[in-house]
Amino acid sequence: MSEPRFAKAPSEEHRGIPVAVFLEDIPAAVAKYGVQDSLSELTLLLQKYKFWEGRLGSQRKALAMKIPSTEQSLEVIDLLEGRAAKEESIETTFEISDQLFARARVEDCHRVFVWLGANVMVDMSTAEAASLLRESLQEAKASLDAHNADLQFVRDQMNVTEVNMTRIFNHDIIEKRKGMGQG
Repeated sequence: MSEPRFAKAPSEEHRGIPVAVFLEDIPAAVAKYGVQDSLSELTLLLQKYKFWEGRLGSQRKALAMKIPSTEQSLEVIDLLEGRAAKEESIETTFEISDQLFARARVEDCHRVFVWLGANVMVDMSTAEAASLLRESLQEAKASLDAHNADLQFVRDQMNVTEVNMTRIFNHDIIEKRKGMGQG
């Protein structure tokens, strides 16, 4: 079992996840590799696919949470730009900590602080912030689409692997019944 018998080389298109091979000729595969070796290798392959499914699912969930937050930030920046054009101030209530809020009046709506992550916050103009957030939003949506496609690919590979396992198991039962009928 040094080299995978039931999967093709990993695909660059799908994050290096191997492509499951549908076994056309089950009797030939069982004769060549044996029932137990085949089932154990397919079980291992299925576990790998389940791992990838979990990993991609959690990454997808994180991206899905990031998109609404970024869209909300863009709405706030659009509001600030609108108020800045009219030279109006904004009154807001913001949370300082749990159950503690403060009111503030924002006079200068031309600059914002953008949280980049990793304890980094940057002061920039609303136009720069909007541009940065729109770019980030596009990247997040593209990444989410790629994760959805990869997740579907993994699920398809899991289905192929499970079908192969079922067919090998059923073939083994049929062969055992034939052996009992003859003996």
